Amino acid sequence: MMRWRWIIQIVMSIFILFLQGCSTDSEPKTVIFYSPHADDESLSFGVAIRNYLHKHSQVHLVLLSDGRKSGAFKQIKQAAKNKVSAKDFPNLRIHDFQKASSALGIDQQKQHIHHLENGRFQLSKVKEIILQYEKKYPQSMHISFSEVDMQKDHVVVGKALNQLKQNKQIHHKQNYISLATIYYSKLKVPPYKKETLLNVDDAVYITHALKVYETWNPKKGFYKTGGFSVPEQFQIAHQEHFNRVSLY
Repeated sequence: MMRWRWIIQIVMSIFILFLQGCSTDSEPKTVIFYSPHADDESLSFGVAIRNYLHKHSQVHLVLLSDGRKSGAFKQIKQAAKNKVSAKDFPNLRIHDFQKASSALGIDQQKQHIHHLENGRFQLSKVKEIILQYEKKYPQSMHISFSEVDMQKDHVVVGKALNQLKQNKQIHHKQNYISLATIYYSKLKVPPYKKETLLNVDDAVYITHALKVYETWNPKKGFYKTGGFSVPEQFQIAHQEHFNRVSLY
């Protein structure tokens, strides 16, 4: 029974994606991406962000955490010869998120910062944030990760989207599969569709956004926050110019 339910959901998802590809008239005009951590927007949503901008959507990026508990802090502190404190570190993550978002083509007024503690997302808090944006921008498309993910904050955001949609508290949502889940987990990844760039020239925007997180230039405020955190994922993202839309 579960197998048939899964098959029906996949068929329906493919049909919806087909309709979206055929016509942009019915698409939401406002699209909101929820990035659990700084760099998620560039690693796993970059293609989708550029495609929505290409279609002239109003795109907002929401950073849900400031990364204060990131495992990269100790490495960066050591590389910076102890000139970066635990108090400073969240500002470095936010700095890189804003620079990368701008590199992707998102206006500053459409970049939004929240301060949930990474690694300890609460479902109720994430739902509250999403509903704030749904109230401010009714009928928006809300986008983040699938709830099938190796990273627990990603799972919470995926569950929040799915439950809000199921309860008809939001009207539109899409889930994406993270790079980490594809390459570094043993989870059974749900079926997905590869989303490629509508304009191949947009690849340069994604490259510039990724490089923000790989740059070491302390005098200008760049501390290689992504390069220290998940360097392998950045290497993959430079090679793959597509994102993965979950069909489940």
